[in-house]
Amino acid sequence: MEITVIATGSSGNCYRISDGVTAILIECGIKYADIIRGLSYKITEIGTVLVSHHHKDHALCAVEMAKCGFDMIMPPETAFNLCLNDTPNVYTPAPGKQCLVGTLVVVPFELTHYNSDGTECPCYGYLIGSKNTGEKLLFSTDTAYIKNQFKGVTHMLLEVNYMESMIDEENIQEVEKRRIKSHMSLETAVEFLKSTDTTHLEELYAIHASKTRCDKETVLRELAPYARKVIVP
Repeated sequence: MEITVIATGSSGNCYRISDGVTAILIECGIKYADIIRGLSYKITEIGTVLVSHHHKDHALCAVEMAKCGFDMIMPPETAFNLCLNDTPNVYTPAPGKQCLVGTLVVVPFELTHYNSDGTECPCYGYLIGSKNTGEKLLFSTDTAYIKNQFKGVTHMLLEVNYMESMIDEENIQEVEKRRIKSHMSLETAVEFLKSTDTTHLEELYAIHASKTRCDKETVLRELAPYARKVIVP
């Protein structure tokens, strides 16, 4: 699959995925105009947008894109929080329910994430298979861990938000406490990869990294054994 990272991190997230026939977006956490520029103005090739949850760095222009006629896939609670739950082109499948998007088969699964006030924030990861190429992509971000197991994944967009060694436990602030509770560390990502079938993993993107709590070279080194190519955008 072809993966284009338009934006990733706390300031906004957006990724273009294509199997050569069908192109979709995962996340729309930046301005619509920036998405258009990031796609080199080829916005009409995108028919569907997958959204993990309602936080602005993942869903900033979701309402605008829905009003523009894009098909949207997101958790039911996300649609409710964005006031899109009665919008005809917004789909809210249950976890494990297959959605056919052109030549792509999209299956959402539940992640573990929280709001800033400590309440649970329903969030989806997505497993995306291509009928055109036979490839399989796993997308997971904004989660403390992944409870599901997967086989035959060829491409992965996996959150590596922080490194436990870069958290000052003695002087930890509330924002850091939420980071630990609500986001995936490098150490947790490695444990997930150890327990997952990575036999066919061609490309592994480490996404949504903190600018101050993650070291790129360490991430590359630690993830290298699990994929033929590791990318830290």
